[in-house]
Amino acid sequence: MADLRKRVTNNKATDVDTETENEGFNQDSDANLDLDSEDDKSLGNKVDLSNTIPSGTDKAPELLDATLSSLPPRWRNWVIRGVQQVVPRDHRAWEGFLALVIFDRFVTKRDNPEIFYYSEEYLRSDEIDQVTIPRFWLCSGHINAAQTMLRRQFPEIGGLMSVEYCGDGNYPVPQEEKWIQFIHSPSHWILVTKGFFNSSRLQVYDSMNFVEEGRQQALACMSSLVRTKDSRMEYELAQCQRMQDENTGDCGVLCIAFAVSIANGRDPTTLFFQSEVICAHLRDCFLSGNLSVFPSKERRATRRSNIRSIPVYCICRRIHRIDKQEWDLVQCDQCNEWFHRMCENYPDKSKIPWFCKQCC
Repeated sequence: MADLRKRVTNNKATDVDTETENEGFNQDSDANLDLDSEDDKSLGNKVDLSNTIPSGTDKAPELLDATLSSLPPRWRNWVIRGVQQVVPRDHRAWEGFLALVIFDRFVTKRDNPEIFYYSEEYLRSDEIDQVTIPRFWLCSGHINAAQTMLRRQFPEIGGLMSVEYCGDGNYPVPQEEKWIQFIHSPSHWILVTKGFFNSSRLQVYDSMNFVEEGRQQALACMSSLVRTKDSRMEYELAQCQRMQDENTGDCGVLCIAFAVSIANGRDPTTLFFQSEVICAHLRDCFLSGNLSVFPSKERRATRRSNIRSIPVYCICRRIHRIDKQEWDLVQCDQCNEWFHRMCENYPDKSKIPWFCKQCC
């Protein structure tokens, strides 16, 4: 009990001292805000943050001091003052933790040499190393990073939009004559292009067999990218390299290899990529921040074309997905056009004639 009373008394004394120290700290921080840009590049004089930042634990101030020590004074002040504004005074035990979270989320991604930036996407060094793991599936972060690099290297090529659009199958229509887009079909990556190699038709590069029943999400994305005014969307399956059984998981790497080849004017249908070689090459590209042509061998291209078409509906000119209820169709009783449930507001069950927005 004596130890407990002593600890409570010490904490009260610390709170009183902290208020005085905070007043002095705020004055110092205002002065530090006048630092010019050259100070942002230097480390500046280290400040003993453990004496100026209140905290409810013994280790948090020391950890926070060590974590923020590499920042210039202005940056340290921004982080600390931001935390003090957010955290109530009676919850200062969380202050050190919140500052570390802010530092990790907004600061380390800029300054940490283990973080590799690609404008809108970044990869940690361990995520880059993952691409060389056998049978590893590339995640959306890898694909988005590759698309960002391609967009920077080939600004004249359209598309290359975030794969997050795949979720609802509603991509914006690229305005460029030539465009490339990665699309995620459940547990699989495919590549869709238009305008390359003297073809005006939508080209699909799939390293597995493209079966429409299993590619509903991909077809929805493809139809949104085209938005054809015709009643059917036409596309061509490129006779590109297929994955081998022992290389299952390389679909994302192959898609990136296909895209880089296309951007550099090389037809992927005439190339063969060896799995372990292109995985190591992709890792080097991520580390260097530049996507160069992937090592390949010449292969005999198949001249046989595989052109397919699928009906599109509604004002959005997208397909009918049989696997999603919101993509169900209803027919207008006046124009006889079919519309998606998500695009038109119509009752689930009704014997009353229904008219679309254009016919109302």
